[in-house]
Amino acid sequence: MRSDPFVGARHGTIIQDGNGASVMNTTDNAIQVDVVAGTALGTDYNEDDPTPATISGPTVMMERTDALSAVTPIAGDWIAARGTSRGALWTAIDDIEDGAGTSVMDAVNNAIQVNVVAGGAAGGTSTTDDSAFSIGSGAGTPAMGYYNATPDNVDSGDVGVLGMSIDRRLWTDTQIVGQDADVSVSNAGTFATQIDGDALTALQLIDNIVKTEDSAHMTADAGVMALFVRQDTQVDFGADGDYVPGSIDAAGALRVNVVAGGGTGGTSDTDDSAFTAGVGSGTPAMGFFSTDVVDSGDVGVLAMDASRRLLVSIEADNVGIGGGTQYTEDAVAPADPVGGAVLLVRDDAPVSIAADADWVAQRATAYGSAYVQVVDSSGNFIDTFGGGTQYAEDTVHNTGDTGTMSLFVRNDVLAALAGTDGDYAPGQVNASGALYVDGSGSTQPVSGTVTANLSATDNGVLDSIDAAVNGTLTVGSHAVTNAGTFAVQPDGVAAEAAALGNGILIQGDDGTDRKNINVDATTGDVQVDVTNTVTVGAHDVTNAGTFAVQVDGSALTSLSLIDNSISNHGAAVVAGTNQVGLAGYSTDPAVVDSGDTVRHLASLLGKGVVLPFAQPGATWSYTSTAAVADTADDVAKTAGGAGVRHYVTSVAVTNSDATVGTAVVVKSATTELLRQYVAEDGGGFTAHFNPPLRGGANEAINVANITTSAETYFTLTGYTAAE
Repeated sequence: MRSDPFVGARHGTIIQDGNGASVMNTTDNAIQVDVVAGTALGTDYNEDDPTPATISGPTVMMERTDALSAVTPIAGDWIAARGTSRGALWTAIDDIEDGAGTSVMDAVNNAIQVNVVAGGAAGGTSTTDDSAFSIGSGAGTPAMGYYNATPDNVDSGDVGVLGMSIDRRLWTDTQIVGQDADVSVSNAGTFATQIDGDALTALQLIDNIVKTEDSAHMTADAGVMALFVRQDTQVDFGADGDYVPGSIDAAGALRVNVVAGGGTGGTSDTDDSAFTAGVGSGTPAMGFFSTDVVDSGDVGVLAMDASRRLLVSIEADNVGIGGGTQYTEDAVAPADPVGGAVLLVRDDAPVSIAADADWVAQRATAYGSAYVQVVDSSGNFIDTFGGGTQYAEDTVHNTGDTGTMSLFVRNDVLAALAGTDGDYAPGQVNASGALYVDGSGSTQPVSGTVTANLSATDNGVLDSIDAAVNGTLTVGSHAVTNAGTFAVQPDGVAAEAAALGNGILIQGDDGTDRKNINVDATTGDVQVDVTNTVTVGAHDVTNAGTFAVQVDGSALTSLSLIDNSISNHGAAVVAGTNQVGLAGYSTDPAVVDSGDTVRHLASLLGKGVVLPFAQPGATWSYTSTAAVADTADDVAKTAGGAGVRHYVTSVAVTNSDATVGTAVVVKSATTELLRQYVAEDGGGFTAHFNPPLRGGANEAINVANITTSAETYFTLTGYTAAE
């Protein structure tokens, strides 16, 4: 901005850039403004605020008018300030009043009455009004001027000392509007200064509104209001290079032309026009961080959060946004719902990727299966569980099938568990792990040798049959033929029986051919000479019932079969006999020799003891003696020989490395039987297999890491069998 040093009735201000060029846009009659990022229109200051070290603010533009004339706006309208060709502000002084509202104008001489207050100048001596003043020696605060026989002009935008004549008269270029008529004042005329009362000179009043560029603000500084031209329909004010006023619309808004590339405003583009990336410019969108809301029909700044993220409200059921349809919890699913696919990050060996409470992307295996972490109802991780494969009822068995191991409740004294009839309940085992079984109330199929414990009454019956028959043996009456039934009737032939001594007289069905059957005097056994086959029908055997004897080839009698089924614990096995029975124990019985008959153990309630999988002597276990840190195979169980297979019933693995997780494998030779992932820093798992993992014939069981540098420990249990 440049302010002319010429002071008079009118004073002008020219708006130019640093090179002296006008910043007016004569086409649009608007001030060309480069809105610099972060500056906008500068800082607004409150009246009486302390002045900062560096201030910023807008520049005031004026319309150049070499000769004043009437303007179009009427009284009460805003208009632009006018300036001379030198940029001096045109000022019309109709009257000047003091603080009390009294005019300080001298109407007779058309002069301003000025009273220089003692000490109110720039430091000179206060002088009484109308007293003598000594040229060259008197002290005061005179207005200094600069005399040059050839007037020297200042450059645009400069300040300078006021010009005066050789006799110290102030050079002016002004018009004074008096109370009666306009009077032209020039070097050839007269300028009267009237000092009267407390009034200040017109020079002081006018000079006070002219501020040096970058000068500090002072409280109660005076200034000139910038006026602009109202143009409801904008037209050009002047030609290129002319000073022109600012243009405002009917609402008083100043028209501003933001030139291309002028700061952050960017270039205005037509709707739907092409945009060049990296070259085109635009205006940054500002957001508003607040909880304030707007009324219906209002416009407003878009909302953002404290991190400058734009807040967006997604309309329900608007599938155009790519998120699919939103559904209310527990709403009925539609026939063809729309939604977004969930994407996962493939991670063949997942490790910890973020801090607790961070957002993370879900991971998946190379086959697209999502990794999951099972937790209990309290949020604790569950790393150990079996499960195996689930099979449909009546599915054909395949070698190597896996399943879930059944767990039972140990109950040394069998008793009812919590719950009522019809509830789910676990099975119970004794201290040895044998399953309690209640077979009462139903017929149990029996194969092989079964030991039966008979009551004293039953033993007495068998003993009486096995013993010598010294008394009367009553047998039901039957017809005796080769294919039929014979009846033994001792009644009525007692006399003959007595005559025969210890023998038994048997008579045929025709009443003849009685035969004597001898009885061994020592053992009491009946001595029968059977030449042909004797068929006897089956009958219940009691003391008063029927006893059927079936002799055929090498078959044994019913008595022999019954007798042979009774065996003592630890006795040698008798071939061709059925031995059925369970021995109830509260503690383990004595150990028998290999190959001996043993009773099937049961609890005191008759529930059988079952040892799963294999004999104890066929079981094996393996534990790593040091951390496995490489990917080579470690042998857990060496090959068992031709036709021998190793079975794995459980696996437990832990990882002590603080940073590296790994997948681990259990293999039969090179064939993988199990692959599972163990996380770093104490991760691991335990698995039980029922049915067990089945190794190949004559193959070793090996364990290995998939990732180097993990430090894992393996524990395996199993058994060996030739099947």
